Amino acid sequence: MKETWTAVQHFERGVMLWREDQRMIYVIGSDHTWRKIADNWEEGMPQESCADVAPAGLTKPVRGFGYVWCNVPGIKELVGWSRADEHGITTQYQAFEGGEMIRAENTSIYILMHSGWWQSYP
Repeated sequence: MKETWTAVQHFERGVMLWREDQRMIYVIGSDHTWRKIADNWEEGMPQESCADVAPAGLTKPVRGFGYVWCNVPGIKELVGWSRADEHGITTQYQAFEGGEMIRAENTSIYILMHSGWWQSYP
């Protein structure tokens, strides 16, 4: 497995992970679908990428997560509003023939299939 610095943000219906070594954002929905999207946000761009206002008790993602959330069709609907601000952790990744595996904040592993579906283990 390979280790890298990762930003994590939890949402109403999923999670986003930013992988530093590849500048990629993983959007993992609670419906067991996932997407991998290039991080096109750059320092100097606005922190907020859209005018949406979060409901009470929730937040709107900013920077790279916010750029994807605001500008990539279907992402807002997939994960909903963020439940907390993003935070950084060290994660482990492993590519395999059919996809990728990510071990994030706990002992569970996300198994991300090239088909666009995911499951966790255990």
